[in-house]
Amino acid sequence: MNNQNELTLIDRLSSPTSPFFKPLLWGGVIVAALSAGLITCQQSLQAYGLDLPPLATHAIEILGYVSAAIATVSKLTVNFNPKQ
Repeated sequence: MNNQNELTLIDRLSSPTSPFFKPLLWGGVIVAALSAGLITCQQSLQAYGLDLPPLATHAIEILGYVSAAIATVSKLTVNFNPKQ
């Protein structure tokens, strides 16, 4: 399992993540969760007639997509030196 080109998706997801990418992984997950919470809160406020500016809503959505992509790519990296 030392050749990264031969790893399957399941192998990558179950292997340890590189130490450099661990903060990126958790940061991406946290920001994506906050973005999802803000979108849900914004939708609840719309039910009561309170609207956020469209630019803010769009920025929150984009931030959520980008942070989810960063977390996904960070999780797919593999640490080939498990001694660290």
